[in-house]
Amino acid sequence: MVRQDDIRDIGRLDYGERFEEGKTLNGYRFVYPLFYKDESIGCVEIGISYSAVMELTMELFNIQTEFLVNKQIADENVWPSLVDQITYFDKLTKAYNRNKMYDFIELEMKWDCRYKTNMSLILFDVDDFKIVNDTYGHIIGDEVLKQRCKIVQVNIRLNDILFRYGGDEFLILLPGTDNFEAKLLAIKLRDILNLDIHKVTDKSVSISMGIVQYDRLESIEHLIQRADVDLYEAKKHKPKK
Repeated sequence: MVRQDDIRDIGRLDYGERFEEGKTLNGYRFVYPLFYKDESIGCVEIGISYSAVMELTMELFNIQTEFLVNKQIADENVWPSLVDQITYFDKLTKAYNRNKMYDFIELEMKWDCRYKTNMSLILFDVDDFKIVNDTYGHIIGDEVLKQRCKIVQVNIRLNDILFRYGGDEFLILLPGTDNFEAKLLAIKLRDILNLDIHKVTDKSVSISMGIVQYDRLESIEHLIQRADVDLYEAKKHKPKK
């Protein structure tokens, strides 16, 4: 059970002063500011009726505190530093960038080799993106990329990871996924994106995809190269608009 003293070792939970000498219209109100690494991340307000004051035991405090600690503070990754955001995330699309991509792929490759869990990649880009930029401008082009990423993010699993590979190219890492399952996801994403009409261009902006499964012998570079070749083949065989 988490004690009051333990909280200072994880984050910092300081007691605020009681408002109006501890009394509100209907009872007592306590405000507890929440700090993480000396930065304020919010506060918890607890209201208690007069009749319930004596029932506020340390056990109740422990339950409430343990929930907060486990849910918001204990995992340091929930609060990435500003440096991490700049280093590992693409500012425009909020996807991971290439700086972190190789770390994640290498980790999943090792996991796949050890436990035979399978791993696949989807490499995709926006069809005729240069035409979109030339016709509507780079601001609209940026909006198209952001919109594509948002749609992808809400239609992949929590453990799937989206990266901006470069320009209008993106990569989805699919842990625990074989080639067949990856193709099913690719079809789902393609159909959703092709039906989505961009509000400015007033037309759908389609994507092409390359899908590969890791074979447990190749390097990261070779794996991505195979995905790139598959993407090129998908573009080559796509019907002309």
